[in-house]
Amino acid sequence: MSNATSDRVLWLIEKHGARGLERKTGIKEDRWNNIKRGKARCSLDELDALGRVFPELRWWLMTGETMPEQGQISPEVEGIRETLKKTGTDTE
Repeated sequence: MSNATSDRVLWLIEKHGARGLERKTGIKEDRWNNIKRGKARCSLDELDALGRVFPELRWWLMTGETMPEQGQISPEVEGIRETLKKTGTDTE
Protein backbone atom coordinates (compact mmCIF):
# COMPACT_ATOMS: atom_id res chain seq x y z
CA MET A 1 0.00 0.00 0.00
CA SER A 2 1.27 3.44 -0.87
CA ASN A 3 2.29 6.18 1.50
CA ALA A 4 0.23 8.92 -0.18
CA THR A 5 -3.05 10.02 1.39
CA SER A 6 -4.66 10.06 -2.05
CA ASP A 7 -3.72 6.41 -2.56
CA ARG A 8 -5.29 5.49 0.77
CA VAL A 9 -8.49 7.33 -0.24
CA LEU A 10 -8.48 5.46 -3.55
CA TRP A 11 -8.08 2.18 -1.65
CA LEU A 12 -11.20 2.98 0.40
CA ILE A 13 -13.14 3.90 -2.75
CA GLU A 14 -12.13 0.58 -4.33
CA LYS A 15 -13.02 -1.41 -1.22
CA HIS A 16 -16.39 0.21 -0.47
CA GLY A 17 -17.39 1.48 -3.92
CA ALA A 18 -18.54 4.97 -4.84
CA ARG A 19 -22.18 4.10 -4.20
CA GLY A 20 -21.35 2.57 -0.82
CA LEU A 21 -19.39 5.66 0.20
CA GLU A 22 -22.29 7.87 -0.91
CA ARG A 23 -24.60 5.94 1.42
CA LYS A 24 -22.10 6.12 4.27
CA THR A 25 -20.89 9.71 3.86
CA GLY A 26 -23.67 11.57 2.05
CA ILE A 27 -21.13 12.68 -0.58
CA LYS A 28 -22.42 12.00 -4.10
CA GLU A 29 -21.35 8.85 -5.93
CA ASP A 30 -20.26 11.01 -8.89
CA ARG A 31 -17.81 12.87 -6.68
CA TRP A 32 -16.21 9.61 -5.45
CA ASN A 33 -16.03 8.36 -9.06
CA ASN A 34 -14.38 11.60 -10.19
CA ILE A 35 -11.76 11.22 -7.45
CA LYS A 36 -11.23 7.58 -8.43
CA ARG A 37 -10.77 8.48 -12.11
CA GLY A 38 -8.40 11.37 -11.36
CA LYS A 39 -10.84 14.01 -12.58
CA ALA A 40 -10.99 15.57 -9.10
CA ARG A 41 -8.77 15.70 -6.06
CA CYS A 42 -9.91 14.59 -2.66
CA SER A 43 -10.71 17.61 -0.49
CA LEU A 44 -10.78 18.05 3.26
CA ASP A 45 -14.54 17.49 3.11
CA GLU A 46 -14.07 13.95 1.80
CA LEU A 47 -11.24 13.23 4.25
CA ASP A 48 -13.39 14.47 7.13
CA ALA A 49 -16.33 12.33 5.99
CA LEU A 50 -14.13 9.23 5.69
CA GLY A 51 -12.72 9.89 9.15
CA ARG A 52 -16.23 10.06 10.60
CA VAL A 53 -17.34 6.86 8.87
CA PHE A 54 -14.13 4.95 9.61
CA PRO A 55 -12.86 6.45 12.89
CA GLU A 56 -10.51 3.51 13.51
CA LEU A 57 -8.77 4.26 10.17
CA ARG A 58 -8.53 8.04 10.65
CA TRP A 59 -4.83 8.18 11.66
CA TRP A 60 -3.85 5.68 8.96
CA LEU A 61 -5.82 7.66 6.38
CA MET A 62 -3.98 10.87 7.22
CA THR A 63 -0.48 9.53 7.93
CA GLY A 64 -0.20 5.94 6.73
CA GLU A 65 0.75 4.96 10.28
CA THR A 66 -1.09 3.02 12.96
CA MET A 67 -1.46 3.45 16.71
CA PRO A 68 -3.14 0.19 17.79
CA GLU A 69 -2.89 1.11 21.47
CA GLN A 70 -5.13 4.10 20.65
CA GLY A 71 -7.51 2.07 18.47
CA GLN A 72 -6.05 3.53 15.26
CA ILE A 73 -5.44 0.70 12.83
CA SER A 74 -4.88 0.13 9.12
CA PRO A 75 -6.89 -2.08 6.79
CA GLU A 76 -4.14 -4.68 7.06
CA VAL A 77 -4.53 -4.82 10.85
CA GLU A 78 -8.31 -4.89 10.47
CA GLY A 79 -8.00 -7.85 8.07
CA ILE A 80 -5.73 -9.73 10.45
CA ARG A 81 -8.15 -9.17 13.33
CA GLU A 82 -11.07 -10.46 11.24
CA THR A 83 -9.09 -13.54 10.21
CA LEU A 84 -8.14 -14.28 13.82
CA LYS A 85 -11.76 -13.98 14.94
CA LYS A 86 -12.91 -16.35 12.18
CA THR A 87 -10.28 -18.95 13.07
CA GLY A 88 -10.90 -18.66 16.80
CA THR A 89 -7.32 -17.62 17.57
CA ASP A 90 -8.23 -14.08 18.59
CA THR A 91 -6.51 -13.23 21.85
CA GLU A 92 -8.84 -10.39 22.88
